[in-house]
Amino acid sequence: MIGETRAADASGISWTAPRIALMACASLAIFYTVLAIRFTLVPTGDGVHNASGGVLGNDFLFFYSASKLVLAGTPQMVFDQARFFDLQESIAGQRLQFPWAYPPHLLLLIAPLALLSYIPALFAWLAVTTAPLILLIRKLSGAPLLAALILPPLIQNTISGQNGALTASLAAGAIAALAARRNFLGGLLFGCLVYKPQVFVLAPICLLACRSPRAFAGLAVSGLGLPLAGLLLFGPDMWRMFFEHLPDQMSYVVSGRMPRKRFATIFIFLLDTTASETIARIGQGISTLAAWAMVYACWRRSGDVFVRAFAFCVALPLSTPYLYEYDFALWSLPAAFLAMRIWRGQGGAGDWAAFLILSFLPPGIWISSLVGLNFAVIGILALVPLLAREVLGRGWIDEDDKLIS
Repeated sequence: MIGETRAADASGISWTAPRIALMACASLAIFYTVLAIRFTLVPTGDGVHNASGGVLGNDFLFFYSASKLVLAGTPQMVFDQARFFDLQESIAGQRLQFPWAYPPHLLLLIAPLALLSYIPALFAWLAVTTAPLILLIRKLSGAPLLAALILPPLIQNTISGQNGALTASLAAGAIAALAARRNFLGGLLFGCLVYKPQVFVLAPICLLACRSPRAFAGLAVSGLGLPLAGLLLFGPDMWRMFFEHLPDQMSYVVSGRMPRKRFATIFIFLLDTTASETIARIGQGISTLAAWAMVYACWRRSGDVFVRAFAFCVALPLSTPYLYEYDFALWSLPAAFLAMRIWRGQGGAGDWAAFLILSFLPPGIWISSLVGLNFAVIGILALVPLLAREVLGRGWIDEDDKLIS
């Protein structure tokens, strides 16, 4: 076995071949982290621009712009694209044109950002949304702090200035709460994902597998309460405008107005390979139903945190046609579990394969999109048999969520 070759340093750590290989992966992750942050999050000295010529935090610009509109009492202007783009240009000094694509209640969360200037708001946003995920990764997987900080899926969201870490924090928190039998809290956290409908749709399927009325009660409180709060504060016209503009998002992707090479979904893969939107829609429909069935079966069979997080992560890009690479931030959690398993000398070839895909596919999507390539779906599909192997190696859970061997 390759891991049997050992050499100990002065600290007493046994440097087996798997540990050396894992450290090589960590070195690559550190290199990517430093390089990516250098070009996206370090100011150039001329305002809010970065070394790549774009704006600091990239997509964060439209969150900040939207928060300014809320503070000014004109939240409906997020759906007036001409004025919304003008505001972005006035802040960034360049025409970037990030359209608003979220339901009204997300504006409640981002409104406080307008109280700060752009750069402090950016780093406050990254800190508040990322810190819970890092803490959960450390608590659940046992990974060291440095390892949690440099996980590539998390870094990919950070350099985008996006909400992937927020989504991941809520999903990871829900999974952890359910594992600790805090079912109402688990449902409550899952319900908060309602700001991102393509992710939220997996939540009731997972809870259906858990068969916990308390979890569904929590889901109802936040899943209905947040949209209701948005309705009461912003009025019904905001929801009308949201639904009117919702179809535009996929039309932008199909037409190429948005960078569809950054979408690792069955729909985009089939659209690119067949040039048929009909085939792409049919294929995505089949994939969505299969992903729902898969995540239900995995959650029903196992109550293990790693298995449930792994299943959620694999199902997510297969269940929706609309998903950017920064939405893969949750992949950091199962990647950390696998890294610790490998470090302990318990990882096999399948664990290595899953670890490498979970860790490096998200930044790979972004990098390959720069040269017009998109084959990420192949990597995602490769995770399915690896997930099946993990799940089938465990017992069923009974009605009280106790593992039966």
